[in-house]
Amino acid sequence: MQWPARNRTPPLPHLPLCPSYMDHSSELENLSNIQQILQASSDSVADWWELALSSVPKEKRREFNGLAIYIMWNLWKERNCRIFDNIYSTATQVAGRVKDDIVQYKRAFTTTQH
Repeated sequence: MQWPARNRTPPLPHLPLCPSYMDHSSELENLSNIQQILQASSDSVADWWELALSSVPKEKRREFNGLAIYIMWNLWKERNCRIFDNIYSTATQVAGRVKDDIVQYKRAFTTTQH
């Protein structure tokens, strides 16, 4: 698919981030309002983040911040692939990369007992 204007950015995929998709990658699936938090709309990412974070219980904010960072990082990488390499991934593929990143992080920073 070609985009008409040179400086126009193609739309990024909407990620299917329902709690069941995030199983084994985050403790946030226990939040009853996670779907509403992730889909809240704001004028800027900073406004959304602040609004969403205020809805998350204090003990879950670290996990929420981690999830939000991995989502944004992978959306940024997808944007770059679309613009510079003309390669497009589906929303499910991008969400899978978010999940993979979180799993890798947990493996790297989880201590195991021998």
